[in-house]
Amino acid sequence: MQLIEVPPAPSDSFDPKEFRQLLAAVDKAKPTPADRAALQQCLRANPGLVGHFGNLALTMRERILSKLCGKESTTELVIAHCDQLRASLNYDEASGLERMVIDHIILCWVRWQDCEWWYQNHMDTPHTLTSGAYWERKLTLAQHRYLKAIETLARIRKLNINVQINLANQQIVTG
Repeated sequence: MQLIEVPPAPSDSFDPKEFRQLLAAVDKAKPTPADRAALQQCLRANPGLVGHFGNLALTMRERILSKLCGKESTTELVIAHCDQLRASLNYDEASGLERMVIDHIILCWVRWQDCEWWYQNHMDTPHTLTSGAYWERKLTLAQHRYLKAIETLARIRKLNINVQINLANQQIVTG
């Protein structure tokens, strides 16, 4: 799975090769202040990069799926399914708070499926009562996290929570 790809809606001045070079320069043992400043400027000029590469929920999802699926094609199919789940929860129309919860729902779903996979593998083989109880508990907790995340989204939408931020006369209203 290739994590570095062209992000959504880059500015006209965006150069993927230059972006990779900036990342490499900042990832050195002792990056220069100029390299850090250049990366920060690039991120300000291309906010889509932050949403794409800075979303740790997506990064974690890809990490779990790459280990779970094994094959690149299967990983891509599951990612496409996750994207459909995301769309079915109206991600594009959601507020910032709702988007964070939707990302969490998808991550919980992936973890739950990962747990289901390992649970079934374990149950298909002879096992001890202790190990069986361990996998039952792990699966139950994964299901609980998933359902709790869905409940949180429903609660936020029911309450119609609005967030208003006013920083330096730049007002942002969501909800």
